[in-house]
Amino acid sequence: MVKPNTWISFVLKLTGTLLLCAVILARMDLSQVGHLLVNVQPEPVVIMLVIWFMALVVSALRWQSVLTGYGLRQTLWQTISLYWIGSFFNNFLPTSIGGDSYKFLHVRKIFPGKDAAILSSLIVERGCGLIAILVFAAAFGGYFFDVIKNNAPFAWCYAFVIASIIVIPIVLWLIQQHLVHKSVRSGLLQKLITGLETFFSLQHHRSLVLFRALGLSIFFLILNIVAYWYGFRAIGEHMPLLVLCAIVPCIQLSRMIPLTLNSIGIAEGAGIYFFSLFGVSYEVALSVLLLNRVVGLFATFTGGFRYLSWNAKKTT
Repeated sequence: MVKPNTWISFVLKLTGTLLLCAVILARMDLSQVGHLLVNVQPEPVVIMLVIWFMALVVSALRWQSVLTGYGLRQTLWQTISLYWIGSFFNNFLPTSIGGDSYKFLHVRKIFPGKDAAILSSLIVERGCGLIAILVFAAAFGGYFFDVIKNNAPFAWCYAFVIASIIVIPIVLWLIQQHLVHKSVRSGLLQKLITGLETFFSLQHHRSLVLFRALGLSIFFLILNIVAYWYGFRAIGEHMPLLVLCAIVPCIQLSRMIPLTLNSIGIAEGAGIYFFSLFGVSYEVALSVLLLNRVVGLFATFTGGFRYLSWNAKKTT
């Protein structure tokens, strides 16, 4: 049974999604956006779709490598299927981690009594992705310091990135030393801290697990950047990869703000703003962002078919 608070959260996010979309569209020349999308070149779109599935495999490899560090071994195809189905549920479940919830519930059936390790693996896997985004944003954002210092929102975003890079290692050290848990009252934060403590308690291969997960996270982010590059090519525009290396991590960070369904409206608004700083018109930016969104939705909805086929095999 779905809790009332869950439905309230869903309604609020749906309302936020519709409002943000209305605000964004009100600032656009929709006829120009339509013209750009109608005349999209198909080859780059096909490449974007291939990249999405490559990124899915990379994400699955990342989680599999973390699970293996806890002694929980799954085949790569099992892990890909779980990630694929989880991406499908992320599109409409009321929480921003609906897909992770599905993965957790499925894997705990395979490894009963390993709830702490499974939850910890999801936290570490997601955490490595966040660290990769922050490092990219800091490294390549600094290359465009002149743009940052003349735009307050970009400057605040960059300041947040730098502050996070400084604070996160300190917080992780405090958690490793068991100096944080008792002072935290939030249930969600306690689960997060417990998950990290479980990881720090690993006696073997901890550094190797982190190294692999971070390396795959960087590769995943590079794939995202290349997909955006092809998105610009699809509508007949060119965007330097160096600029995308600074902007795409910021868009990825905005996707973590859990105020709308699947970050719809938030990611688009952030992308339009950041791209406009580099001379991209609102209409071109929105067209690329919508194209990226549609490709992602198409790919993730195929996860629904994988879910149905998987369940059909279980019932036969």
